[in-house]
Amino acid sequence: MTEPVLTLDWETRSDCELKSAGAFAYAAHPTTDILCAAYAFDDEEPELWLPGRPCPPRIVEHVRLRRRIVAWNIQFEELIWEHVAGPRYGWPVPDGETLWCTAAQGALMALPRHLDGAAAALGNAAQKDAEGYRYMLQLSKPRRPTIGDPRTRWTPEMAPERFTRLYEYCRQDVRAEREISRRLYDMSDSERQVFLLDRRINRRGVRIDRPLILAAKAVVEQTLGELDLALRQTTGGAVQATTQVAALTRWINDQGVPCDSLAAPEIEALLDRGGLPWEVEKALLIRQEAAKSSTAKLEAMLTAAGADDRIRGSLLYYGAARTGRWAGRLHQPQNFPRGDETILEDVDGAVAAIATGNAGHVRMLYGSPMTVVSTCLRPMMIAAEGHDLMACDFANIEGRVLAWLAGEAWKLTAFRAYDAGTGPDLYCVTYGKAFNVEPRSITKKDPRRQHGKVIDLAGGFGGWVGACQAFAKLYRVKWSDAEAATSMGAYRDAHPATRKLWEDLNDAAFRAVTRPGVKFDAGRCTYLTSGDFLWCRLPSGRVLAYCRPTIEKNDRGEDAVHFFGINSYTKRWEKQGLWGGILAENVTQAVARDLLAEAMIRLEAAGYPLVLTIHDELVAEVPKGFGSVAAMEAIAAKNPPWADGLPIVAAGWRGERYRK
Repeated sequence: MTEPVLTLDWETRSDCELKSAGAFAYAAHPTTDILCAAYAFDDEEPELWLPGRPCPPRIVEHVRLRRRIVAWNIQFEELIWEHVAGPRYGWPVPDGETLWCTAAQGALMALPRHLDGAAAALGNAAQKDAEGYRYMLQLSKPRRPTIGDPRTRWTPEMAPERFTRLYEYCRQDVRAEREISRRLYDMSDSERQVFLLDRRINRRGVRIDRPLILAAKAVVEQTLGELDLALRQTTGGAVQATTQVAALTRWINDQGVPCDSLAAPEIEALLDRGGLPWEVEKALLIRQEAAKSSTAKLEAMLTAAGADDRIRGSLLYYGAARTGRWAGRLHQPQNFPRGDETILEDVDGAVAAIATGNAGHVRMLYGSPMTVVSTCLRPMMIAAEGHDLMACDFANIEGRVLAWLAGEAWKLTAFRAYDAGTGPDLYCVTYGKAFNVEPRSITKKDPRRQHGKVIDLAGGFGGWVGACQAFAKLYRVKWSDAEAATSMGAYRDAHPATRKLWEDLNDAAFRAVTRPGVKFDAGRCTYLTSGDFLWCRLPSGRVLAYCRPTIEKNDRGEDAVHFFGINSYTKRWEKQGLWGGILAENVTQAVARDLLAEAMIRLEAAGYPLVLTIHDELVAEVPKGFGSVAAMEAIAAKNPPWADGLPIVAAGWRGERYRK
């Protein structure tokens, strides 16, 4: 007989802002409380629980027997259970290994991460209650007091109709979650282990240096005050502060300089053009400097940190729908600025300067205080007392994976030679191969190496001039569109197997959509259309999903595979086209993710407790004296059986502060 499954949903209230503080800080906040809970066993009609009532006996027994509990974004349900339902209302707290997240299961099928979006994508009859959602938002937040009624919390006695609507909304969420759950595939055992490890990492969290962050805020505030004064003087009082973007835009236009936007690229373009009135140039430089402000990151770290100064919940499992990579949350550790190389060479000194809280001192030693603070955001994450952070980063992993998937033999040989210390840097090799230049003649600081990096990053997934120029801008390479086109053409000529991979992936996906139920191989990957999805089986055995695939004309008038998914640019669920370059990018990044995930499992088992993963880097927090960088590198870089022949190298470091 199959064991019953419990589906549960809490509705809560708090003075804490969930979106900015995150689920961990929200659940632990003293004002957070439960408004109601809806729950159902299997296909039964959802029941309601209200605070003050005992925990339903069937739930007590279900938890005692360690049976499955399901919720959408189960992390939130678990934390409310742990911090509120358990200690305040006497609910037994379940073992985390009995919890199953339907949002995570949906992400494995590339569905939207929000309940109503996933329900709509699957065509569920049980949709999320939109009107009830509005009442939930109102009742979950503090009430604005009035002279006649100073109360700051909504109660059922104050708004009985709204609470009645909230209760039905909560029940409906359980119905929608349960219906979605029926249509989702269970995680494989190996992927379940990755999900549970993600849970442990998020619960562990990473510590911040609160005093340093507060000092950095003081430096930023002082600098912004100085910049605001300078801008007022430069514009003759027309613009009072660097945050007054509309006023500054109007003033620049009034000076005879056409200006539609003050976004970073537009400011750079105006400054590069030259010939500006000196007042306009100075105003643009002031605005550019102020825009480097790291106030948002600093505030995000302080807001999300718990009482022990640890930020928990900053990783989102399967955050990238079509590859499975992790995404960042809260202080967004995945998108910290690159930082100034000169400052990074003396980062400890720069941190010490920031710690004084004196913008003038920072400027005297290192220049722009804004740049210094921005560069030192990473070192604001630190190890606990008596511990070190240890990290290792997979070197050029996407380039290696792409060459392995494509069977680009000369490049795999070049990677192995470089790893053995007998061959030149791979970006030098790429440039040399593309332009018939001896790679060993290109030094690390030679501009041609940077050109090779841009060519390699832009060309691997079929990029042309636009992609090349985007990477060129990122790595401060300047060339004309004609030079970019020449470079991309040279890349393609030098990588025949990679070009064939694009064609093979496109052909296999196309044929799979036109012949459902039949498998089509493309190198190390296999495509199959089954049900409402086009599936791509990776070398690891994990599958990527493309929802509701069809064959339609693309913008070039050619027949191509289209599917529904989250557009990475618009962030909307919409129809998109596929072609070989995108498919190559998907499988390459997905394989790199699988290598990372398996390394995480091995490192955790070897006693390296992970606190972060950032792109292709793994960060652990270990007691001082434990392990070694060399041991961590070796564990991380071990080839799983399915990746035989793929050259993998991990480079690491150890210290009390996080760094890149």
